[in-house]
Amino acid sequence: MAIRLHGRRVCSAAGLVLWPVAARAELGLNLPPPATDSAREIYDLHMLTFYIATALLLLVVVIVGYSILKFRRSRGYRADQTFHRTRFGTWSWLVVPVLVLGVDLTIAGNAQRVLEKLWTVPKGEMLEVKVTGHQWWWEYEYLDSGVRVDSRFVPAGEAKDLYLRDTDYRLVLPVGRPVRFLHTSADVLHAFWVPELGFKKDAIPGYVTETWTTPEREGIFRGQCAELCGTWHSRMPIVV
Repeated sequence: MAIRLHGRRVCSAAGLVLWPVAARAELGLNLPPPATDSAREIYDLHMLTFYIATALLLLVVVIVGYSILKFRRSRGYRADQTFHRTRFGTWSWLVVPVLVLGVDLTIAGNAQRVLEKLWTVPKGEMLEVKVTGHQWWWEYEYLDSGVRVDSRFVPAGEAKDLYLRDTDYRLVLPVGRPVRFLHTSADVLHAFWVPELGFKKDAIPGYVTETWTTPEREGIFRGQCAELCGTWHSRMPIVV
């Protein structure tokens, strides 16, 4: 009876730990579905890391649960102190760290590749958009055509359920065409962040930062200034 009770406790604990595996993006427990090529690579890398971590967690939970049930002993029992001297123990200390290090280096290498691609703007024809942060609104300028629009938040009476998440003018980007973003600020620090685009970039006064991406699907994507910029920081939504 005691063994069954311990088994149920182990299974219940494992279920609680593994419950996030079933998390859905709509509930905010995961990254949102990507809308650009760079966001898709980041999402794929994130999910790969998540699955590997979940598998390792499950393995550890199973081993710990098995050990608790299999090797229960009475109080005062002296455990075997020679495990590390056995062949299995010796190879375990060697193989397990090598496997863990190999997985870590693989993930780190892929992450470095994605970051280098995101921050290195390639040469070639691209749509160039200058993004300027103001207290407390955004200015978008399409450098190729000279079109400039100011994007401000929509008041509560008009926005209704989208209050602090909607703007009067939206940033419009073409699907399938690379877009180069030039970020700057007219006053204080701001940060341009739309999760579905796959990047967050600081807008610094007197300095221009850049990044790029290629939209892959149509849709309306909402973001927010991600740098505390003053009293009405919350009134700087971004809609793409």
